[in-house]
Amino acid sequence: MVSGAAPTGLGISSGLVDAEHLAKERDDWLFGWRMRFEFRKPERAKRFFEEELFVLKGYPVIRPDGRLSVRLYHPAHPAEAAPELTADDILGTPAAEPRFDDHLNHVQISGDYNPDFDSSVGETEFTLFHDFKDAADAAATKETKILKIESRGLRSSLDGVRSAAFASGKIRQRYLKPPLELEVETFFTKRTLEAGEAVFISHPHLPNMETGTRGWNQVACEALKAQPDFRKGRMKFTLL
Repeated sequence: MVSGAAPTGLGISSGLVDAEHLAKERDDWLFGWRMRFEFRKPERAKRFFEEELFVLKGYPVIRPDGRLSVRLYHPAHPAEAAPELTADDILGTPAAEPRFDDHLNHVQISGDYNPDFDSSVGETEFTLFHDFKDAADAAATKETKILKIESRGLRSSLDGVRSAAFASGKIRQRYLKPPLELEVETFFTKRTLEAGEAVFISHPHLPNMETGTRGWNQVACEALKAQPDFRKGRMKFTLL
């Protein structure tokens, strides 16, 4: 996509794109993904990326040096090499709140987009590729929270059914059990931690929602936001 000073095709200088990080995310998480889109009229790039790519795969991030990249959906993994924030790094006690609004237990993903469908003869605009419902979670939580994705790029001829199942698995890993959202304030020395990166948290006062006790030891989280406070010389992080 990017080669030296060659343009990216998006009106963005190649020097502003972290091609190495993009390639790593692609090789780690997008092996075998192929999509085909048909454009019949101009579309806004921002809307296209948000509705067709980020909903399935990830979201954009800005690297510490200001270059653009993307973070693909995958929960922070304990085996992942990542920095650690401990009680010595964190100022005060982090605020922890469950993200119940992000709970999902039913995922439907459709593809094979047909812009010329004729409903009078039984044709549909999309074909259902993947339908997963966690009945046990729905019974336990007494609610069914569904996410429906209609992709114009997934094609059964390009192994789109497998890709839909893969995307569903990643989405469910993140949202089947409502995650805790942490608001953490640290010293400015932790400014190199950026949104989209994994980080381990160790703190004696954070609640363990599974055991009903307190204390975290190297719990893998993901940084959603990173906000510097230059006046106070501190960093504010939102972690999931």
